[in-house]
This record gives sequence, structure tokens and C-alpha cells, in this order.
Amino acid sequence: MCWADVLFCPDGVVNGLTANKVVDALVGENKIFPAGLAEVFRRRYSIMRDPKVFMQSCCEHPELWKQGSLRLADVGKYRDALLEIPTHPLFDDDDEWNEILKYPCVGHDLPVWMHGPKPCKDRRIMIVSQDPLRTGHGTGKLLLSTPFGFHSADYRDNDGDLLMHLALRLMESGYVLYLTDVIKIYNRKPELVKIDKRTSKKKSPCKNCEHYEECKRRRVEIGRAKNEIQRNFRERYKQCLAEEVSLFDPDVIVTFGEPAAKALLPDVFCRKKKESSARSKMGDKRTFSNMVAPDPLRDHYEGKISFSFLHPSRTNGKALKLIGGADRFVEHCASALDKFFNEKGVRK
Repeated sequence: MCWADVLFCPDGVVNGLTANKVVDALVGENKIFPAGLAEVFRRRYSIMRDPKVFMQSCCEHPELWKQGSLRLADVGKYRDALLEIPTHPLFDDDDEWNEILKYPCVGHDLPVWMHGPKPCKDRRIMIVSQDPLRTGHGTGKLLLSTPFGFHSADYRDNDGDLLMHLALRLMESGYVLYLTDVIKIYNRKPELVKIDKRTSKKKSPCKNCEHYEECKRRRVEIGRAKNEIQRNFRERYKQCLAEEVSLFDPDVIVTFGEPAAKALLPDVFCRKKKESSARSKMGDKRTFSNMVAPDPLRDHYEGKISFSFLHPSRTNGKALKLIGGADRFVEHCASALDKFFNEKGVRK
């Protein structure tokens, strides 16, 4: 199977799951985003699900990925057709979001779902990431993408990306996939400290400046304000994810790597950490890698079975040796999920 066989964000593959309903979970009063973004998000889904656009590179055909007056971030550097939504006019009347957009690298990943030509509606997997990480961007805009950049042909065509290979392998077997983030908004505080590449030591870019102490104090204040923003949204994140779980009704929820697992199941991994601390006093050291490999950690989220796997980054090579190396990642995850569904049987 190849990406040309994939249906991306189709309405109706699962009863009740449509792009409009996902947008309704994200946008509106007491939701995460202001009402003005509803049409922007709906239009984005309409563009992404178009097979003629889905298979085209944003680097080679950026005109297909633009959206009215909204432009793409530098396509030579950011290959995931990153749509820039400026502060004005969509956020003009929203004080909360005007404050958020004072930070650099503000991002959101629209949830996406997909399947191959022969989907089995009783084999639904929700893949949950930590947050919509962004780097290298300025203030005054929301940067819109999707989890892992699955909508982007430039990302999907990366032969070294094991998650892309795993997704194809699962969809070829009839699985329906849904991808989303626990934390729906990413915002980065301005950096005061940087790393000297020659010495690998932290240093301040303005340490000899007369304004150094003022800069340092301001950065601490901004950091606290950033954390306060995330705290204010925490309950809304939880409510949104609960609505997504209700819409997609997954058979199993999957995470890859420690940050995503802790974001989805903080209580579980805090408990495991305490247990591992007790073991370490007896000489039995336990790490996250040991908890989720060679067998994934199985638990529950909102009544749904969850599996926590290692992250497939090739920089995670030491941990991946627990499952036989990075080259075994796709088969390792697929086999664990196949086993679960085979034992579970077809849902009545």
C-alpha cells in the first residue's frame, strides 16, 4: 500500500466523526479557540482531504497549500505546509489569545484521521502526542499543522521516519487511525540562555550588558506567565480530548515516548516512578524505557485501553535496543497491536 491509497480526514468512516464535529470540539465559547477560527479550520480540512492536494509537495506547489490571504511559513525550512494565522483580524476581540500571541512559536496541530482502501471500523487506534512543538518562529501568529506532519507529502516521503512506515503498515491491515495532541497549544518563552557550541556550556547572550539582570528578571516573569496560560487551558484540553475520544470511540489509545505518555497518563507514570524509586533502593533500577520495553506498558485512559511504546527516533538508539533496534520498531508495534485485537475479537 502507498500514500495514494489513503483516505485522509474523510467524513463518515466512523459514525459521528466529521471534520465539522472535530472543529466544534476545538472552537467556540469556553473552548480552546475563538469562534473566528471555525471557518479557517474547516477550510483547512477541506484542503487537506483533497487527494490532488494531499499528494502534492508544499515545497513544489505552495499555491495549493495556501489559504486565501493566509500564507505558509518558509516552505524551504518548514516542509509541513505550516499555515500562519496572524493576530489580526481573527483574534482582535479575544484578550486571552492576544496575550498568548505575544509569545514566539505558538502552534496547534489539527487532529487528523485516515485509513486505507479496506478499513475495518472495528479496529480503531488513537495515537496521542504530547504537544504541537514549534521552533524558530516569531510572535504574533498561530502556526497550524497536524500531528507529525501527516498531511504533508514532504514529511511522509521521508524514508527514515518510522512512524510514517508504521502508519502505512497499520492501515494496510485495515486499521483506522486518529492522531491528536494532549496539549493543544504550544507557546515558547523567549530564550535568554543559549549553548556555546564549542564548549557545550550555557552562557547568556547579554551577560556583559548593563540590562542583563533586567532581562533575566523579565524572562522569569514571562516563563511564569507562560506556565499560567497552560494551567488556564488544562481543563479545556482535557474536555476537548474527551470529546475526541467520544467521537472516534477508539479501541486502543497509543503513545510513543516518555513526554507523550506522561502527558496522557500523568498519574500512571508518577505512580510508576514512585514504585521504581522503591526498587532502585533495593538495587533494581527502572527507567521509562524499561517500563515500556520490550513489552509496551498497558493501562487505561477514560475507560479505554492504552499502550505506551518507546519513541522511534533513531537518536533513541540505546533504548530501542530493548526491542531489537530501530529497524524492528514497525514490526514490534504492529505485532503488539495485532495481538491485542486478535485476542479482543471483533467488537459486537
